[in-house]
Amino acid sequence: VVRPSAIRLATSSVSEDALFQQAGIIRTATLAELFGTAQVLSDQPLPAGNRVGIITNAGGPGVLCADSCEFRGLKVPELQEEVKAALAGLVPSTALVHNPVTLLAQASADEFRRAITALAGSKDVDALIIIYTPQVGSNAEDAARGVMDAAASLPKAIPMVAVFMSVPDAPSLLRSGALRIPTYPFPEDAARALGHAHRYASWRQSPSEPAPPLEGVDAHRAAAVLSATLAQGPGWLPPATVTALLACYGLAPAESVLVATPHDAGDAAKKLGGKVALKGLVAGLIRKSDAGAVRLDLEGSHEVEAAAKDIAQRMVAIGQKVQAFMVQRMAPAGVEMLVGVVQDRHFGPVVAVGAAGRQAELMKDAQVRLTPLGRTDAATMIRSLATYPLLDGYRGATPVNVGALEDVLMRVAALADAHSEIADVDFNPVVVNEHGAVIVDARVRVEPVPA
Repeated sequence: VVRPSAIRLATSSVSEDALFQQAGIIRTATLAELFGTAQVLSDQPLPAGNRVGIITNAGGPGVLCADSCEFRGLKVPELQEEVKAALAGLVPSTALVHNPVTLLAQASADEFRRAITALAGSKDVDALIIIYTPQVGSNAEDAARGVMDAAASLPKAIPMVAVFMSVPDAPSLLRSGALRIPTYPFPEDAARALGHAHRYASWRQSPSEPAPPLEGVDAHRAAAVLSATLAQGPGWLPPATVTALLACYGLAPAESVLVATPHDAGDAAKKLGGKVALKGLVAGLIRKSDAGAVRLDLEGSHEVEAAAKDIAQRMVAIGQKVQAFMVQRMAPAGVEMLVGVVQDRHFGPVVAVGAAGRQAELMKDAQVRLTPLGRTDAATMIRSLATYPLLDGYRGATPVNVGALEDVLMRVAALADAHSEIADVDFNPVVVNEHGAVIVDARVRVEPVPA
């Protein structure tokens, strides 16, 4: 089966990561990452947020750690002035009081202890990473004692991990009875483990949201449409059937007319009025635009009829035949998105949303979720896209009606969730502007449900 863009995104490897995250599953690439993550989950409380404080006795590793934290979805916030003032009174005057907090290279146990105590007691951070690098005049055992003393004396536990570089016995130095500080050889390892812990904590804290009731849904009529269609065999539904099926769930593609000949296409354009799009429908042809089977911004019967004849000739030249023409009212200008659903044999219906267009396909910028889909799920999917700023008024553009796109996601999810005969759904594109969301091209594939 040749699958459209939205469905390829839903079945790509990016979907597995998103689905695991939705289910609270932590995916690791190596055994070292697996055990490093298990350390922080078993030995430390879960972080309450994504803000990390870093204390180090060497500037370079501190900067690397901060960069790794940002890459893992963690924040290294600037400290409030009162916290800086408290730290300035605790560390030597030559130390830098920022985040990362850079102590002197020969920082003593007491200096590590006081810096940890001050930062852990602030409201600026949700977790700490302590970095020790061997320096002339420094002592790993002394630094470890400072870390352990601070951890043991905190009135409220805060997730804390340590990076003791080039110190093979660091794990034994940072364990005493029930108190265990996870240790890592490099800053990147600590940031990665803490990032996993943060995402897991966020999942634990996320409320379970049922799919909301949707107005204008007629599941019985949709079942009848599907039953009648499957009686004729599996495959992609004809456009008229797609429109009838989507209407059962309050989804309406842009107004269009199906005709058989170029002359009829011209008449249909005259009746619709204004500017129209013309599409040549060819069996098995997914990327109509790439094949030259689409014309946009046409106006008047003569222009549309001429374009239809040209499309028919182009298709004959590549060994194809136009079965019908679709004359469609031009969608208003907006941001082009794609929405899709695929029935996964392991997970069930998988809903995908992403930016439309060739560049977006190369970027693989998509978000996926399992059904049922709540309003919060739909909102999170859209706002997690790298291209979300395009919807939110990027560079002075008018912000679009994101709620309308959320509604499309929830309705197509409800459709696929209720009718397992639906194998694939592809809306590409969905044009979203400040007034709403218009489904410009819709495809649905059905197949019998395995016994």
